[in-house]
Amino acid sequence: MKKWLAYLLMTVLMVTSVPMAASAASTDKPALKGKVVVIDPGHSEKGNKGKESVSPGSKTMKIKDPGGAVGVRSKTPEYKINMAIALKLKKRLESQGITVVMTKTKDSENPGNQERAEIGNSHHADLVIRIHADSATNQEVHGSTMLVPASVGYAKPIAATSRKYGESIQKTLVGTAGMKNRGIVERKDLTGFNWSKVPVVLAEVGFLSNPQEDLKLNQPSYQEKIAEGLEKGIVQILQ
Repeated sequence: MKKWLAYLLMTVLMVTSVPMAASAASTDKPALKGKVVVIDPGHSEKGNKGKESVSPGSKTMKIKDPGGAVGVRSKTPEYKINMAIALKLKKRLESQGITVVMTKTKDSENPGNQERAEIGNSHHADLVIRIHADSATNQEVHGSTMLVPASVGYAKPIAATSRKYGESIQKTLVGTAGMKNRGIVERKDLTGFNWSKVPVVLAEVGFLSNPQEDLKLNQPSYQEKIAEGLEKGIVQILQ
């Protein structure tokens, strides 16, 4: 009788343990759950000629959005490239368990750079990544540059961390997309940097003024490579 009861008890424990294990597995959370990334697709369809202060307390005023570059061959406006990459990156980061906040989701939306920065501040973002495409008078210039805040003024508290993050993301971006690495550039004149209270970087993902790079930036497969490179770097810094 005792053997039979012991056997019965063991059987019950085995049966009841199965749904418990399954339940535990189903509630597992991704490692990056709770991390917040703000994605800022640069520029907009109509731009924004309004003025805003370049930094808190500054009397220097800048146009909120003078408009972006245009593809030398494709004639595609920069804001379309930026948004396409941003949406691909959003999907990738969310699959990692990261909470993603967009500064804008439509090309017609035209917030100023201070407003974009405040979105990152209000969400206490672990990172704000601004996505842009570049342009130059010399059509042979190509590759990616990562812009980061200079350690001046209001950007001092976030400058060192932003640079560290920018270096990591730049490395995975150029490695994954196979583009020229134009390095890290510190900027003290960008409103979106100066108003930010959280780490922020700006990825220039290629030159629309370069005929070959312009055409590549218009390819969804290449945009996906860029998004993948940005994702890899972001995941690395947030782990």
